[in-house]
Order: sequence, then structure tokens, then C-alpha cells
Amino acid sequence: MKKWPAILLFLTLIALAVATPAQAQQLRDAARERQEQRLEKERLAGQFYRSQEWEKAASLYQELYQQFNSQHYFSYYLNCLIQLSDFEEAEKQLKAEIGKNPGSANFMVDLGYIYQLQGAQRKAERLFAKIIKNLVPERNRIAITANAFRSRNYDDYALQVYNFGSEQPLVDYPFYLEKAGLYQYQGDYNLAFDNYLYQLDYQPQHIDLIKSRLQSVLRMDIDNSMTDLLRAKLLQKAQQSPDNMLYGELLIWFSLQQKDYDIALIQAKALDRRQGDREIQILDLADISMNNQAYDIALDGFEYVRSKGKNSIYYVQSVVGLLQAKYLIEQQKNTSDKGVYTALASTIEDTFEELGFNTEVYPLVLTLARVYTYELARPDKAVALLEKALKLPLNPVDASFIKLQLADIYLYKNEVWEATLLYSQIEKRLGDEPIGHEARFRNARLRYYIGEFE
Repeated sequence: MKKWPAILLFLTLIALAVATPAQAQQLRDAARERQEQRLEKERLAGQFYRSQEWEKAASLYQELYQQFNSQHYFSYYLNCLIQLSDFEEAEKQLKAEIGKNPGSANFMVDLGYIYQLQGAQRKAERLFAKIIKNLVPERNRIAITANAFRSRNYDDYALQVYNFGSEQPLVDYPFYLEKAGLYQYQGDYNLAFDNYLYQLDYQPQHIDLIKSRLQSVLRMDIDNSMTDLLRAKLLQKAQQSPDNMLYGELLIWFSLQQKDYDIALIQAKALDRRQGDREIQILDLADISMNNQAYDIALDGFEYVRSKGKNSIYYVQSVVGLLQAKYLIEQQKNTSDKGVYTALASTIEDTFEELGFNTEVYPLVLTLARVYTYELARPDKAVALLEKALKLPLNPVDASFIKLQLADIYLYKNEVWEATLLYSQIEKRLGDEPIGHEARFRNARLRYYIGEFE
């Protein structure tokens, strides 16, 4: 029966080939009319289905299935019969389909479902056992059968199918991802995590997919129990298999998700000691930590890279980050000891002597200017430093940050017109950038306070 649409199409093409132009047009018109009738009947059936007019929907889907032999139509027809509690007719139709398609797992699982709806639990269980017993050791058939069980929420039977398939040499596929998804759906997160990690061993290239799946689990974690479980498993895996870099990478990723920056940094340093090529990752972690006010952890990361010496291509970046972190730590502690800031300023000045006053050390210019102005009460020295920095070949955004800080310092010195001039310059040059918006806001606020707000 499944061959009839293809045969009809073939005969239609032959007819078109030998027909006169007028006859060919008639055939095309007839085919178009049949398609329009099909679409209209399908639309009407869908409308009845959505409005739960099951008898009308069942009649139309039965007609569509008989005409076009589409599994799609049969599924809707069967669901209508179930909604009507016409289990006898559903059983009859399914047995007829199984007779035409003896190996169809979908029809057999649906038949077992009908048995259960009729209260014939043992009959359903015997049928399901038969399905599993007669499984063909072929990956696609295993997947289809498991999906048939899953479609009716028979997850335990689906797991039996996956377990059978994973044990077959001819299948040669472990179904870790599929089992992990099932365990996750069942709420067995221990086995779900295990199977996701098995998949990582089996196909390391799936690490991004594994991250995505794990993240979907953690979104449902309301009491941190799943987070704690996964953390324990990742730590155990990383310790048991120190040479498997994937577990280290996954642990770093997980730690960042949880804002456990210290664990992420420890793991990154451990990987670097084994491979010797993780400096950029450690610097990134240090930057992330610093942006999240974890300044001590940031300092640790920058210091680790700096300690590798001046021959490292990341030496300058690590020194700059290190000094920024030191300043932020003192700010976080609300340190008021001028001796601390005098020593820090001296260190930054020495760094300029060592590394040169150039664009690479530009962030330290901003830090030192703040130290001069707000901690050592030497704003004139800060102004001179920033004006010197403006002579460097900076990109427009970096130059605007210098001007923004310079404007703030002029305002601190009560040189209002110099401040508003610089704010206006930034706004004019980078009005659509975030720094342009910030300059506009500060300028408007300043003008308001000096009585020029319009």
C-alpha cells in the first residue's frame, strides 16, 4: 500500500509525457485540485481536533490516512479514538497496521498502551517484553524502538532498549546521551551526570553539547543539591584522571558558572603545570575574577603568570593586571594609609620605567591618576600624567577614557569649564558608544548643578 503514491506519481508523469498539451493541462489541474482538497480536509480535521470534536476529527483523519497512507494522519486518528475511549476500534486498527508492518515498534507500543487503557496490564507487559526480546541489534532500530516507548512515557522500557543496544557489538554505540536525557527526565541526576561524563569520554568533541546539557540540569537546581553533586563528580574525575584535560576544562567551566573563581584558577594552574600553555586562560580567569570583585583571586592569577618571567609574551599583561588588582584590593579594604598608596604609586612609576610608557600599560595610567588624585591629593600630577597619555597612539575609546578621567579630575579641582569641555568632546566623538552616553550624563548633571541645564 505504501508504494501506491509513488506508482500514481510515476503513472502521472508518464501520462504527462505522452499527453497532448490540453490533456497535460487537465492532468495538472486535476492534481492541483486533489492537493487543494487534501489541504482543506487536513485543515478542517486539525480544527476539529483542536476544538476536541473527536468524532468529526477521527472521521477526517481516517479518510486522509486511507487516501495518503501517512503515519502522521494515523497518529492523529488513533489519538482521536483514544479520546473517544473507543479502545476496541483502536486495537483493531493497530493490529491491522502491525499485520502490514510486523516490525513496527511504534504500532506495537501503541497497542500495549491500548491494552493498559483497557486494564489489561499483564497483556501489555507481555507485549513489551516481546518487543524487547525481538529487538534487532541495529542502531537505528534501537533508537526508533526506544523513542516509541518514550512517546508513551514508558521510560523504564526505553532504558531497557538502550541498555540492550549498548551491549550489542553490532550496534557499537553506547547511547550515553540518550540514557542521560532519560535519567534527567526521571529526576535521577546521579545517573544523568554519570552518563553525560561517560559521553565525554566516548566522544570528547561533544564537550560543548555536554556543557549545554549540564547547564539545563543546573537551571532546575533550587537547593544546590544538583550543583554539589556535579561538583563532587567533576572533582573526583579530575583527580582520578589528571592527564585527561577535558575534565579539567569542564571543571573550570563549571566553576565559572558557579562563580567559584578560586577552584577555576586552581584547576587552570594545574593544567598549565602539565601542559605549559595555559597562560592566556589564567589571565582571562584573573580578569573575570577582577570584574567580579574577587580581587585576591585575580591577584593570584596575575602573579602566577608574572612569575614565569620577562620572557613570557604575557609578562606585560600580567604586571598591569597585578598592579590593578593590588589597587582594587586596597580600595575594597577602604585603606586610608597614604604610605600604602605612596608605595603603590612608586611601583607603577617604576613599571613605566621598566616597560616603557606606551599603549600596553595604558590601564595603569588610569590607576595611577586615581591614586595621585584621590589618595595622595596630587591632582596636578594626575593631570600631567593623563595629558602625557593622550599623546600616545590610543584608539578613540581608550583616548576617551583618559579624557573622561581627566574631566573628573578637573571637576575635583573645581575647574568646571575644563571638565564640561572634555565631556562634550567625548560626547561629540563617541555619542553612540557607552562611554559617549556616560559623558553625556556627567555633562548634563554638571550643567544642572551649575545652573545651565536647559
